[in-house]
Amino acid sequence: MAVTYEPDIIRQHAQTLYRRADEIRIKYAILSACFFAVGALFISIAVAPYPSYAAVGIFAISGAGIGWATGSERAFQLRLQAQTALCQLRIEQNTRLPFGEITMEAMTPEPMAQEATQAHLSEATNS
Repeated sequence: MAVTYEPDIIRQHAQTLYRRADEIRIKYAILSACFFAVGALFISIAVAPYPSYAAVGIFAISGAGIGWATGSERAFQLRLQAQTALCQLRIEQNTRLPFGEITMEAMTPEPMAQEATQAHLSEATNS
């Protein structure tokens, strides 16, 4: 099976990265809020005989803020990856040759060009 170049896969990958970047801040905020709230609950129970719901709430809000900031940084990284992939795709589109694939025959110089180059080199060495 021959592997071929498919630019639509790169676009699809970039769209997936953008979708993940949009979702990741909320996920990080929710997970961090839950983690901090549970931690505050355990600490509160260990210190006092009854849980302090105010401390749990404050820790949950703090955790959500930290999670949001961390998620924002990760979202930026994902968007940067998507933009890098799209930039590489654009570079390929701008530098693609209009006549298709390059063959070895197209890359070999013409005989007259070779003779002119050799004549020029021999003149340069004789001078």
